[in-house]
Amino acid sequence: MISRQQPARAAARVLAIASLVAAAWLVVALAASREGEASKPALALSPFHHGDPNNAIVAAPGAGSRIALTFDDGPLPGPTREVLAFLRRQRTSATFFAVGRRAALHPAIVREQLAAGHELASHTWSHPLLPPLPANAMRAEITRGATALQRITGDRPQFFRPPHGYFDRRVSAAAAALGMGTIGWDIAVDRAATGRSAQAAAAVVLRQVRPGSILLAHDLPRGGPRAIAILSIVLPELRRRGIRVGTVSELLRAAALSDQR
Repeated sequence: MISRQQPARAAARVLAIASLVAAAWLVVALAASREGEASKPALALSPFHHGDPNNAIVAAPGAGSRIALTFDDGPLPGPTREVLAFLRRQRTSATFFAVGRRAALHPAIVREQLAAGHELASHTWSHPLLPPLPANAMRAEITRGATALQRITGDRPQFFRPPHGYFDRRVSAAAAALGMGTIGWDIAVDRAATGRSAQAAAAVVLRQVRPGSILLAHDLPRGGPRAIAILSIVLPELRRRGIRVGTVSELLRAAALSDQR
């Protein structure tokens, strides 16, 4: 495991990410305490769970000229490696929300993702809808998914995304109890692609994207190639606009720093 081979480096990474997550959720609290002020909050939360102290972050409008790129549902050997090759060509990093059982089957791909500078986050063990599950089954899905990644990387993932974006206060609280912030999205690349060519879908994404956006794509047999076709148009145009694309950690770090100024 990585942490055994390089314990000092792994420990430093854990501390850095833990500090980042703590700062991000502090930003949420600060934004909530500033209701009524003219300043724009650094983070945007899910519109479905107002008042939930562990609510999902769906965007970070206070992050300046940054957005986060995320991929759900892998890893799978063909599609995920195609996405990795595409991101390498684009010189872009992303956050991969991995399904635990797939990560356990393909640990080498997880290590390739980390070696390429990408971020790994949890997407449960088997990708069920969480809110309908009994409490014990729901917590087991979240715990087992996070543990599967930790066994491969040596670190507990710091971020969690509920399958299909469906969650309630029980779900977000269970993730928070494991030290994971819940992350949503404000732009779905697949949704933009429905019934459209890659060029038309890219135009939709580019109309919707804002500084601080979190983009959702998938590294699956169908989703991966379609996302690559769209993002091959979107990413160069975002660079032309001066928008930096990266991981969720990078986005939240920028939001936290902006809020401290």
